[in-house]
Amino acid sequence: MSIFLPAYNEADNIKKSIGALLGSVSGIGDVELIVVDDGSSDQTPEIVRQLASADKRIRLVRHRKNIGYGGAIATGLRASKKDWIFFADSDGQFNYRQITKFINSSKDYDMVIGYRLKRADPTLRIINSKIFNLAVKIIYRFWVKDVNCAFKLMRYEVYQNIKPIGSKGALVSAEILIKAKRKKYRILELPVKHLPRKKGVQTGANFGVIFRSFKEIIGLRNNL
Repeated sequence: MSIFLPAYNEADNIKKSIGALLGSVSGIGDVELIVVDDGSSDQTPEIVRQLASADKRIRLVRHRKNIGYGGAIATGLRASKKDWIFFADSDGQFNYRQITKFINSSKDYDMVIGYRLKRADPTLRIINSKIFNLAVKIIYRFWVKDVNCAFKLMRYEVYQNIKPIGSKGALVSAEILIKAKRKKYRILELPVKHLPRKKGVQTGANFGVIFRSFKEIIGLRNNL
């Protein structure tokens, strides 16, 4: 299994997130964990390098400059080589032990995607996300409970048949799911517990990220 974590200035969280994920899949033999550092200006890459020097399962892939969340997801997918790919955010807002539930439920499915039972984010971020999700659902006639929940498991085959991934921002999850649906892949939705961010700074609610997301909604429609 390939596991990857997109990270941008997550020095306060990345070590704990890596440890929690590797501990959760300790019973699985062939595992690689990739951290995609999206041009962090803090100590995130240095921390990952230190961890990788002590554990061959860990690998750092780094962008020289910040290109956006979607770009980090696309890089993580390209870097993954195992039969199954799992990715989640590196900010510690998920209980990573939930990955075992996804693995155990994956036998008859091509993708297992999470939906947050109760989102533990600031009100403005939640409102922006709801508007974005509704826009995606209306424009693409695509209905899942939580498009942008960053807790997803997929077969390597799925990625191979939906690439390339063009979204650089928050639309990346929608692009993956829309393309997978059009290819008739079997998708299972499972609930996941969402936790408050304890350290670091969220970027998803800033104006630039929001503007890019809605611009990409129209761009993806034209490309498809």
